[in-house]
Amino acid sequence: VFFAFSEVKRGIVPAVISTFIVPQMGVFAAKQYMLAGNRFPAAEAHRLHLLTKVCDDMAGVDVEIQKCLTELKSSAPGAMKTVKGLVHYVGKHSDEESTAYAQEVFKNMIKSKEAKFGIDAFKRKETPDWSAFLAANKSKL
Repeated sequence: VFFAFSEVKRGIVPAVISTFIVPQMGVFAAKQYMLAGNRFPAAEAHRLHLLTKVCDDMAGVDVEIQKCLTELKSSAPGAMKTVKGLVHYVGKHSDEESTAYAQEVFKNMIKSKEAKFGIDAFKRKETPDWSAFLAANKSKL
């Protein structure tokens, strides 16, 4: 499997995808690959943080998907939603703004039913069953 930002070879610019790709792979690498439009293997895409995993075959892909789903299902759905927003915010704001935002997120989260449920399960040394929270919030993985 190979990847390429080949738009430049056709006289166009990878503008839309650049807002996602440049922060992920860095300015230097983005210039290199977007200016040349050359192909690069999955292992390089992984090194550049464009892929989470690289598998040798489809069976490996299925195994990795199941591992990922198992991990996601073991996490609180509301907390995962909040983490997505937190990471997005912190990635685009100053340290000072991010710290204030993170403190507010924590203050709100720690009072939630979900946090209480998870902390209580931890105290009992049990694995929390988040299914009720998934159903209540109509959350998706």
